[in-house]
Amino acid sequence: MAGSIRPAKDQGPTVTLNKTSGGKGPGGKGTDAKKPVNQSRARLQAQQRKQRNRKIMIGVLGVVVVAIVVVVIFAVTKGSSKKAPVVAPAAANGPGGSFTTGTGPVLVEQYGDFQCPHCEEWFKTVEPTVQNLASQNKITFAFHNFPFIGDESFTMANAAACASDAGKFWQMHDYLYNHQAGENSGFWTTDQLQAALETVGANTPATEACVKNHKYSAWVKQQASDAAKRQVTATPTVFVNNQLVTDNSTAAPLVAAVNAAAAKQ
Repeated sequence: MAGSIRPAKDQGPTVTLNKTSGGKGPGGKGTDAKKPVNQSRARLQAQQRKQRNRKIMIGVLGVVVVAIVVVVIFAVTKGSSKKAPVVAPAAANGPGGSFTTGTGPVLVEQYGDFQCPHCEEWFKTVEPTVQNLASQNKITFAFHNFPFIGDESFTMANAAACASDAGKFWQMHDYLYNHQAGENSGFWTTDQLQAALETVGANTPATEACVKNHKYSAWVKQQASDAAKRQVTATPTVFVNNQLVTDNSTAAPLVAAVNAAAAKQ
């Protein structure tokens, strides 16, 4: 019928826009953002790889540094653990590193501590006879350091050894026994020992430095160790031709031992 209006359902096909088409109509490319998502993920993975590589490198460097430190410490420790050579005084050339006087056939050995009061008694009552026999070359008298009472025993023994470098061992030996100040009294400071050197005529620059720097301290300790190995446990301890003298209160037992030893030769 002319002029009539067709119903809406007869107005041709209706176009429906696809929500994922981006408004470009049928056949248009979608906007599901897959490409941007993939790029972001790739960047994230790259960053993670860089971080992992950085951590690995830091870890490796850390291991290398620790290894170097360990090697250096080991080398230093090994080097410091080496014992310094024991320096002995040239005059200590008797048996076992003793100081000797006389050249007789019978060997009389005394182990003494310069702080020991019994050694002082022996020095005043018995040693004059010993020194007399040595001066006649009937015996060889050997003095061994056996410092065991305290620190001053070691410093005094070192000072006597220092005096021996100036040819004054026996003078220093006598001076120390004549001027005992009590066991571990603190009297024998470096200054006092230097004064003793001066008194006996042994105060050279070398001997004064020897006392100050404890030049022979390692040797003195070795002397003490050697005495202990010989079963020496007290001072004075006296041997005549390696036979122990059990009575040191007077000179008589020692003289008897010397005569007996001489008769066997």
